[in-house]
Amino acid sequence: MKTENITCPVCETGGLVKVIFSDDFPYNNKTVHVDNLEGCVCKSCGADPILKDQIKRNHQRIADAKRASDGMLIGQEIKKIREYFKLTQRAAAKLFGGGANAFSKYERGDVIQSESMDSLMWLIMEHSYLINDLKLRKGFDLADSTISVCDHTRAPIGRCATDNPRLKIHKMRPSVYECVIKDAKFASNIEIDNEKESAAA
Repeated sequence: MKTENITCPVCETGGLVKVIFSDDFPYNNKTVHVDNLEGCVCKSCGADPILKDQIKRNHQRIADAKRASDGMLIGQEIKKIREYFKLTQRAAAKLFGGGANAFSKYERGDVIQSESMDSLMWLIMEHSYLINDLKLRKGFDLADSTISVCDHTRAPIGRCATDNPRLKIHKMRPSVYECVIKDAKFASNIEIDNEKESAAA
């Protein structure tokens, strides 16, 4: 939004110039630093009002900074996950829960998702094929699904679960897929041992 033609609401004569600044905000017994905040300065009186559209963008940046400090998905990442699975905001809300307008609010930063919701999105992001199980449970038609049940790739949003400071233990755990393969090999070895014992008898 251009500010050159906007009159200062304080002195009502000077023109406003857009400025970018940083600030610190208290959050959960710590301080969150936020860059690229927007504001204005009057060329005549020096007043520094913040316009309505700037307030909205600043609010989203602050919300994202808070989420990032907790290792949670930020608004743009949530949007990328939703679009990767070709879901509308309403469909994503039906699938994941949170209310009809939940994803619209998450993506704009109006509401910070719960830890349980964040964990569910991380899980689906890391193991894309699980989206089909979730769709079946919520009554979705799988005929339109873009993800194969054999697809073990992750949703490409730029981060992975190991980037999450709350999920560092993930590095020490085998994946669900690895556990299934390991169990299958273990069961196969038992069958071979039983056959050997039968032959020996």
